[in-house]
Amino acid sequence: MEILNNITLLTCTFNNNLLTKCMIMSLFKQLGKSIPVVIMDNGTKEFCTNDMKEIFTVIDNTNYKIIPNYKQVSRNHCASIDYALKNYIKTKYVLLCDNDILFKSSIKKLFNDLNILNEIDSVGEIELSKRGYRLFPFFCIINVEKMKLDKINYFDKNNCMNNMETKFDTNGNYESNIYLTKNIKGLDTGGSFLNEIKNKKWTILKIKLDKYIKHFAMASWNPKVKNNIYIWLKINESLFKYDRNRRNRISNRAN
Repeated sequence: MEILNNITLLTCTFNNNLLTKCMIMSLFKQLGKSIPVVIMDNGTKEFCTNDMKEIFTVIDNTNYKIIPNYKQVSRNHCASIDYALKNYIKTKYVLLCDNDILFKSSIKKLFNDLNILNEIDSVGEIELSKRGYRLFPFFCIINVEKMKLDKINYFDKNNCMNNMETKFDTNGNYESNIYLTKNIKGLDTGGSFLNEIKNKKWTILKIKLDKYIKHFAMASWNPKVKNNIYIWLKINESLFKYDRNRRNRISNRAN
């Protein structure tokens, strides 16, 4: 069975409905087909809209009900992903990605290459830095069946973002990270998960993310910011915008 016939897209949204829609549209456009989508709605002000709920599986279960610490939003983000993987992913594989990315046309070739391999454990880019190392959560593919069989958690409460809190403005938008201690080992998302799959001797197919996606990172919605998200989406709209004659229900909803 082709991987695309047995995979679910999993993403989280935090006050970013537009980004989430464009990211999903870009994947569907580049693949030339749709796949199941699960969205963890972690919003504070802007919860997923009704049109998204009609098309996709939207979990209105904010991170803060899972880990009641609003200030550690990235820590809660990991817990939310873990919760979704264990409860809402029914396919063998999951495509885990952030919503501030757009897929390039090369993503189709990647899936074609993966089909040749037939069986995969995980696919993604590994970063080595002073924060330790992690599997980039911006875009990776995980064998969920094997994850459950090996009893692997995406979230490790003892080693995930424990040294950082997040500052928000009055509208619930990200402002900055606040480091609580000088010890930042194991700080970032995707680190504890990478440790777990390496300990289980998983095979990790290493790729370069910029070959397959465009990543905005900490998108700013402030129109006064020189390179804000509106400009970024406008520049890259060819990656997600459908031709008028080929628009389907999803593109109509997003526009």
